[in-house]
Amino acid sequence: MHSSACTKSGTVSGQGRYAHIYLPASYDGATQFPVWVHLHGVFWATMGDIGQLVGKAVNGTDVIPKWDKTVQLFGDRAIIVYPQSLGDPGTGNEASDGQGEKYRQFWSIPFWRCSAGICRPKKLDDAGFIEAVIADLPKRLPMAPGKMLLSGVSAGGMMVETLLCQSPAVAASITAAVDMLGGIASDYAAGPACSSSSAVPFLKLQGTDDPSIAYNRQILVDGVNFLSAIEATQQRAKHNGCSAKDAGPQTIEADGKIECTDYCGKAAGKPAAKICGMIGVVHTTDFPHPGFVFEQAWRFFQQAKPVVAAKPAAARGVPAQKS
Repeated sequence: MHSSACTKSGTVSGQGRYAHIYLPASYDGATQFPVWVHLHGVFWATMGDIGQLVGKAVNGTDVIPKWDKTVQLFGDRAIIVYPQSLGDPGTGNEASDGQGEKYRQFWSIPFWRCSAGICRPKKLDDAGFIEAVIADLPKRLPMAPGKMLLSGVSAGGMMVETLLCQSPAVAASITAAVDMLGGIASDYAAGPACSSSSAVPFLKLQGTDDPSIAYNRQILVDGVNFLSAIEATQQRAKHNGCSAKDAGPQTIEADGKIECTDYCGKAAGKPAAKICGMIGVVHTTDFPHPGFVFEQAWRFFQQAKPVVAAKPAAARGVPAQKS
């Protein structure tokens, strides 16, 4: 059994924002836990018929943690935080809303602001919002030292890549990062925002047959050219101080379900830059069962160690105010 979520709301860059925080049933305000921040993917209220099931419009983080099974699987071992993106999810009535054609919630990502013709404004500073959440959590929660964990799925994975590139505050605060099914645009990865990206233990989880963000070739998504999942991981390896000769051997893990390569595997003392391809899988987190990618992420988090125990750099965003 896990406690119900509490909600942390506040104002960042003049806009009302919030995050759901799931506390372990044993939470007593003193015992230290790892804190796992997860960024959701694109959501609309008719997805999975959830709007009709609950009889009202819902935001992504109101239901996605249940679909992910993160709280069910790990809610007794970590404090789990789901920040909420902006955007209209719709009414939840499929007859009027359709299936994501009119309404979507997702992050404003510097290299990918439009999804199926629905766009986020350039001025929306979602990176600043997540920075503010991550900066605020140690002030409020009994965190285990060196155990701030970051992950994101699909568009949330793109935001993880963004934060690793352009946010020294986030990179200095987290122990490790996992991009699940997300990616990074080729121009952005080669541009100034990523030129001084910090070293962080990194895991990329991607289906080898994913048609949205391809595993082994570059691909256009909504007019944006994305690196392959392999290239994105190799890019992270460079930021972690590794060269092509540092790549470790490919290994088969999770009872043959994933093929993995750590591109810093032969570089002693360097943080991991690892990709695990889910064999034969498309753009889904439910293979071979719901929660599988989060099980792999947790396994990686347990093995990762902080690169440095330094004081985090100042965040760009305005710290969230207590509601």
